[in-house]
Amino acid sequence: MAAVENAEQVAKAYSEYMKVDITEEKRFVEEATDELLTKLEELMNLVDLLRSDNSNCLTTNLPKIRSKYEELGKVFSNIDRLEAFVDMVRENVEVLDSKVVEAEKLLLPENSFSKLFKPLFSKKDSLKLPKGVVCYESPKIFETVKYIHSENDEINKI
Repeated sequence: MAAVENAEQVAKAYSEYMKVDITEEKRFVEEATDELLTKLEELMNLVDLLRSDNSNCLTTNLPKIRSKYEELGKVFSNIDRLEAFVDMVRENVEVLDSKVVEAEKLLLPENSFSKLFKPLFSKKDSLKLPKGVVCYESPKIFETVKYIHSENDEINKI
């Protein structure tokens, strides 16, 4: 019987040795799990909020942006027409400038700055063209009325 008692004591000692107090670890795991569940719930709320914002953007803001874009198309076409008009005016000014330079070469002798003002104070008879000089013919340029309309024109059209 001593052997049985010895075996029981050894078994009790081993059972005491095998007993582990996991209450502290269990509490730590439960707290971490609760914290993760709380964060997961917050994340799900945030995802739902983003979904609702996306649907709001798609249903309300996107049509507004589209209409503004279409309005900008009209502005862009006006800008394109204005750029074409400016280019045409630039070309006309260059043609007229070349005509002025050509006329200055024909009518004004070299280094005649003082002679330039002499006709302003003399008789009209002294302003005679040199022989063989043809009268000036204006080049065909744009007419502003064709491109720029006043508000009155727009009202009259209605």
